[in-house]
This record gives sequence, structure tokens and C-alpha cells, in this order.
Amino acid sequence: MPKVSSITRVLEIIEAVSYASKPLSPLELSQELDIPKPTIHRLIQNLVDDGFLTVDIGGGIIPGKRVRNLSVELWQQRLFFNERQMILQKLVDELKETCGIGIPYHMDMIGNANTALRRPCHYRFIFPSGQNHLCGVPRLASSI
Repeated sequence: MPKVSSITRVLEIIEAVSYASKPLSPLELSQELDIPKPTIHRLIQNLVDDGFLTVDIGGGIIPGKRVRNLSVELWQQRLFFNERQMILQKLVDELKETCGIGIPYHMDMIGNANTALRRPCHYRFIFPSGQNHLCGVPRLASSI
């Protein structure tokens, strides 16, 4: 079996935690990534100390502040702007509604991609719990 570098292992841990649908235990990570338990505990502790991972109240491993910040910064890069705009334009054309992308970040919503329809706009917020909220914003009169 070829030797795997510590950097690769760290990135695999961050990737696994980021893709997981629930907080993972160190044992689950150890089994999923085929990393010995003492090694996984040491690497997780280093990642927690550096802010890349966090341990939740139940002891599960979740992405830390630095991973969340990195994901937001990557998402906002201009490099991916055109792809988002093309997808939003297809939605606008299909739904005949103004569409935008927003992501929760701390106590705020970050939205940097909107494609407008020339009529009053509505925003539909769909939360992970499945709740669906529609908010309308009336168009201002052109004489104002």
C-alpha cells in the first residue's frame, strides 16, 4: 500500500466532513478514510486547534469557521459568476420570476447573484427543514 502524505489525509478529512450530511465521529472518519484511529484523532485535534474543524455539542466533527469562510470566498469568486448567471437566466425564463442565489452565513444571508425579470420581484426562500417562504417586493412607480 503506497504511503499517503499527511497533507492528503488532512484534505481528505476536511472533504469528508464537508460532504457529510451529519456530523461524523472520529471512528466514522477513521473507517471511511482508512486512517488509523490514533492518527485520525491527532489530525482532527490539529484541525480543530487551527479552526478548520469544530466539534459539535454531541461530539461530532463539523466544518469550522475557516472552512466555511473558504467556501464562501470560493463561491463569490468572479471565475464562477458566468455559470451562476446562466443558470439563473434559465430559471427566470422558465419561471417568469426574478431569481437569485443566497447562502446563510453566520447571522446573515449572502447573495451576490441575481437575475431580474422586468416586473415586481418575489423571493422564495427554501430552508433545509423544507420550509418554503415567498416574499414579494412591489415595483416602485417609475415617476418616483
